[in-house]
Amino acid sequence: MPLPNVSILLLEDDENLREILQVTLEDADFEVVGCGNPEQAIAAARKQRFQLFITDVRMAGTTDGVGALVAIKSIRRTIRTIIITGYASEDVPVRAMKAQADDYLLKGDQGFGIAELLRVIRRVLDRTAPELAWTDRLRQWASLPHKLWIESRLPQLEVERQNFYEQFFVGLRPGHLNAEQAYQVWRRLQDLELGFHRIAQAAQVTALRAGYRALSDHLIGGQPLPEVGSVDRLRREQITHLVQRVRQGQVPVEQLRLATILVLDAEARRQSAEAYACYCQLWGGPDEAGQAETKIDPRIGLTVAAHRVAEALEPVGDVQRYRVIQPSGSHPVLLEVIPVTAESSAALAREKSRQTLRHGERRDNHFWVLRDWDKREQTLNAWLRPGGCDASELVAGLRPLFEAVYQANSNGLFDGGLNLSRVQLTARGPVVEDFSTYLPWRLFVERGKAMGGFQIFYVAPEVLQQSAGPPADQYSLGVMVYQLLTGSGPQDLAEILQARALLREPELHDAEKLAPILRRMMAPEPDRRYPNLGLAWRALWEAAQA
Repeated sequence: MPLPNVSILLLEDDENLREILQVTLEDADFEVVGCGNPEQAIAAARKQRFQLFITDVRMAGTTDGVGALVAIKSIRRTIRTIIITGYASEDVPVRAMKAQADDYLLKGDQGFGIAELLRVIRRVLDRTAPELAWTDRLRQWASLPHKLWIESRLPQLEVERQNFYEQFFVGLRPGHLNAEQAYQVWRRLQDLELGFHRIAQAAQVTALRAGYRALSDHLIGGQPLPEVGSVDRLRREQITHLVQRVRQGQVPVEQLRLATILVLDAEARRQSAEAYACYCQLWGGPDEAGQAETKIDPRIGLTVAAHRVAEALEPVGDVQRYRVIQPSGSHPVLLEVIPVTAESSAALAREKSRQTLRHGERRDNHFWVLRDWDKREQTLNAWLRPGGCDASELVAGLRPLFEAVYQANSNGLFDGGLNLSRVQLTARGPVVEDFSTYLPWRLFVERGKAMGGFQIFYVAPEVLQQSAGPPADQYSLGVMVYQLLTGSGPQDLAEILQARALLREPELHDAEKLAPILRRMMAPEPDRRYPNLGLAWRALWEAAQA
C-alpha cells in the first residue's frame, strides 16, 4: 500500500490569505483542505484523517483557532498542529501549551515566510516515533526483570515527559518564556532527565512522573516551581544561547528533549555519531572535557570491499551499523558488523544463497556485511504517521501480512512476538520473513533483546503466562492495525497495556468503525478472539468499507 500524500487541514478566516497558503502548500505536494471557520474545520476532521492542522488564532464567533485545535485533537489525538498568528497575547501561548500544539509561529517574527513555514511543516511531520529514536538506547537498566516491569509502565511516564517538553517548546517559541524563566525550569529539569535515562527501579517511575507533571503545572498554571534538588550544572549563558536558538527555529522539540542529557552525561554523547553531532549543534561544540572525551570509532575510515566507513549509526542489539561510501562517492551503503555465532553464521549463509548481500567477510570474530542502503528501514514502521491512515486503504494494504501469518498458523507455526519492526515491506506487500515458532518465555525475551528491544505492547496476555498459540499472533496484528490506523506512538498505547493488565478489552474509541473488530482481536481470553486470521481480516475489510 503506497502511502497517500500528506494531507493538511488549514483554518484561516481571511479568504485571500487562505487561498495563497492553500495554493503554496499544494505546490509543495501537500493535499490541502481549506476552511474559513472553526465549525467547518472540526467537521472536516471528523470526516477525514489529516496529518497536520494549521490554524490562525483570531476568528469571528465563539470559537477561535485554539478552540478548534482542542476540538480537533479530541477527535484525532495524534494529528500534528501548528499555530500561526499575528495576535500577541499572554493568554494565547498558555492555551497553546495546554492544547499540546506542536509549533507556534508569529507572523511578525523576523524571517517568517513561506520558506520558513514549509521548513517547520516538514520538521513537525518528520518527528521520529519514540520507539525508533536512538535516544531510547540511553537508558541503563538494572536488570531484565526490572526492565520488563518498568517498560510496561513507561508509556504513562513518557506521556508526562512529552507533554512537558511540548509545552516548554511552545512557550519558548514566541518568547512567552524568557531566558531567565527557562533557566529556572532547567535547574529543576536536570535531575529529572538524569533519572529518566538511568531508570533502574520501579519506584523511580512514579517519582519522575510527578516531577515532570509539576513542571508542566508551573508552565501552564503558574504553580510554584519545586525546590532545586542538587547543584546547578548549567550556566545562565548556556541557557540564554539555547533559548535564542529555539526562538529562531534552529532547535526542534526533539532536540530540546535531548539537550539536558547530552550536556550532563558524557556517555550519552558517545552513543552514536548523531548524538555527538546533536550535542555540538545544541551547545555550540565541545568544551575542554568534551575535547578530551571525543569519541572516534576505530572503524571510521577503514575500507570494506573498497567502500570507506564514514559514520556510525544506531546499533540494533549486538549488531553495529555504519554508513559507508562507495568508491564513486555516490550512494551510501549500509555496513553491519555482526558477532560470529552459530545463529548468525546460518542466517548469513541463507542470505548469501538468496544473493541478498552486496558483500560479506570475517574480521576479528565479526562478520562485516554490506547491504543496499534502501533496505535498511524497509519495515512496517514506515507506514506509521501522525493522524493515522485511511481505514480502507490500510486494511487492503495489510492483506498480504494477514495471509502470510494465517498460512503460518495453518501450518502449525505461531510466533508470539510480532511487531511493526519485524514486518518487512516487499514487492508483494508487508510480510514477516523471519516468522518463527513460539519460544519459551526466557528465549522469547532474549530474542526480543537481540532484535533491538523488547516491545511489550504487542504481546498477548497468554504469552506473559508462558503459553501461546495462533491467537497470540492475532492479538499482535490487532495492535499493529490500531497503531497504524490512529498514528499512535508507544506512549499512546498505554490504554492497551492497562486493559491487558486488567484482563479486559481496550476501549479504542479513536479506532472508530474498526473498534469492535480490534477489541475482539485483542480480547484478553484467546477463545474470545476470531477463530482464525482470515475471518479477522474479512471483518476488518467489511467494517472499513461500510
